[in-house]
Amino acid sequence: GGYNLDLLTMNRVGILSGLASAVVFAFYAIHGERLMCRYSSWTVLFYALIFAALVWNVLLPPLGFLRRAYAPLEWMCIGYIAILGTVVPFWLYMEGINLIRSTRASITATLEPITAGFISYLFLGEVLEPLQVLGGFLVIAAIILLQARREHDDQTPAQIRRRQHREDTGEEISNL
Repeated sequence: GGYNLDLLTMNRVGILSGLASAVVFAFYAIHGERLMCRYSSWTVLFYALIFAALVWNVLLPPLGFLRRAYAPLEWMCIGYIAILGTVVPFWLYMEGINLIRSTRASITATLEPITAGFISYLFLGEVLEPLQVLGGFLVIAAIILLQARREHDDQTPAQIRRRQHREDTGEEISNL
């Protein structure tokens, strides 16, 4: 498995990649919340994915994956990963920001590795060591503690868009 304390070493590229990922994720959350004060989560997601596609096409050969023929099952797997591994999770995260703000959505997103470990345990036969289980419980406890305090004066992007729509048109809408 991927968990072995004997193999724990520092890797400069790994550390720098992790830090860069943290900066980009923070920008994505904060800027996404600002954009969702004006636009729906689908609109923000659309432009985020277009931007990501442009960046990756600069870093990797454009459409290089089309150089080989794929079987229908392989195309189904590619579509599955694109939709259920990219579009749906990022849309759910944007909806989280829309409904509970970026700080709370980001805190809740730290459940991702815990969920992955648990699903690996259930379906792939991964063995969870006591230290991993303890770490998972600590993450869950931290999420509960941090989410327990409710901010009453801060409006979510959905509430801001609703208020703006009422001011602009004089009517209430429910699907913003």
